Amino acid sequence: MGLDPRLGTELGPYRIERVLGRGGMGVVYLATHTGLDRKVALKLLTPDYADDEAFRARFLRESKLAASIDHPNIIPVYDAGEIEGTYYIAMRYVEGVDLETRLRGGPLASREAIHLLAQVASALDAAHEAGLVHRDVKPANILIASGKSVDRADHAYLTDFGLTKHRGSETGLTRAGGFIGTLEYIAPEQIEGKAVDGRADQYALAAIAVGCLTGEPPYPRDSDVAIINAHLHDPPPAPHERRPELPAAVDAVIARGLAKRPDDRYPDCKALADDLRSALGVTDTQTRPRQGGGSRDRRLPIVVGIVVVALLGVLGFGLTSGGGVSPSASTSPSGSLADASPTSIVEASPTEDVFPNQAETELLDPLSPDLAATCLRGSYERIRPAYPPPDSSVTCAPPIDSGANSIGLRRFLGYAPSEFVSYLAGARRIQAEDCSTSRQAYGKWEVAGTVEGFIVCYTDLATGDAYLYWTYDRSAILAKAVNQRGDSSALYGFFEKYARFIAP
Repeated sequence: MGLDPRLGTELGPYRIERVLGRGGMGVVYLATHTGLDRKVALKLLTPDYADDEAFRARFLRESKLAASIDHPNIIPVYDAGEIEGTYYIAMRYVEGVDLETRLRGGPLASREAIHLLAQVASALDAAHEAGLVHRDVKPANILIASGKSVDRADHAYLTDFGLTKHRGSETGLTRAGGFIGTLEYIAPEQIEGKAVDGRADQYALAAIAVGCLTGEPPYPRDSDVAIINAHLHDPPPAPHERRPELPAAVDAVIARGLAKRPDDRYPDCKALADDLRSALGVTDTQTRPRQGGGSRDRRLPIVVGIVVVALLGVLGFGLTSGGGVSPSASTSPSGSLADASPTSIVEASPTEDVFPNQAETELLDPLSPDLAATCLRGSYERIRPAYPPPDSSVTCAPPIDSGANSIGLRRFLGYAPSEFVSYLAGARRIQAEDCSTSRQAYGKWEVAGTVEGFIVCYTDLATGDAYLYWTYDRSAILAKAVNQRGDSSALYGFFEKYARFIAP
């Protein structure tokens, strides 16, 4: 194959650098947005699709709908449109491999499989709640960033919503006599051209689960016709028969997920993932065990969202711009400030295998049950070389519409986290302005006129992400919220709505 003629050229603000992948719909390139100096995955539609007026219209409409979903396991869509007759979609660039490549090495361990599948299930449910059906869920559309998740575990991203269909859309996407999807993972109703909803994506997820656990798709056949017939008529496979070391209980979960009739499947993808986790006997480290005893009984009701250990009742709070700590004139660290550390010093994670340990439990106790159930063990790295590692750390997923994709809490006993916020403000040369209007801010925040901590927020041009850090000085807690679309205004709204104190 000759050199791609687009390499080294520019398309609008995008400088095309190398090919990341090719598919039936188009080519995905690594590109740089020259104005923002940000790496993106740039997908360009093939002429066949670009010349189809109906497909173009839906592609642009559904790309915008996909871009509206804020979820940590969905690839953020930065931009989509047409430049010089070329239709494109610009997405976050993720360094890693796709699940299809990972599975070439054989089946996954049960814990690894459910860790990835649960993340994809969460992403699909979020899309379905927004009225989107992916319609082409397959291993090649699941990207894995190695060690980017909390506790240095793999992080899964669902991508390629170009084939999604919005519920209620009257515009058909399939060409005459055809359907859209990938044969190994396509639901029977999709093959038959019937109405498609989120249960079709659930079928695909169950099919992927078979591949993760056995090393091959549910219906390995010699021809496309045979695969289609198997989806329509053959009984679901029994993973336990293919790999006897798997628990027999897995077979019933897969059978329900791959039921021919959508009504016979699970109510959502999370239910499928939860049952599969139980069948595999994998401890659910994402869900915090219920705690009994007096401390739980003394908790006050909390609004859904982020609530952190504190010593005051809520009477209202605001951001002030003066008094106290001024930003230092330190040199800005190089690279992304996702953890704002020019040098990453790895500390040992807690020695206890069970999450949460006692220190993490103390950090989680004030959280609402719904939020606590999403929490995982957080990073135990030092945030700067001169600072100590945290004594407890968790990372949680707030509500999708809250304005934040993730929230991290770290407690530093014997250390004032406000020093780190001051360092950040100086490193970024941030002035004391209102984040909701200037997109960057630094200052104190108050409860009923009493300063309770410091806050800084900014958009990192290197990654396109918006970050908001704030402290609870009385509890020595540093909080970090992230918005993957660079919307620091939404993060400030998140802080105003959810970052509230409770009484001890």
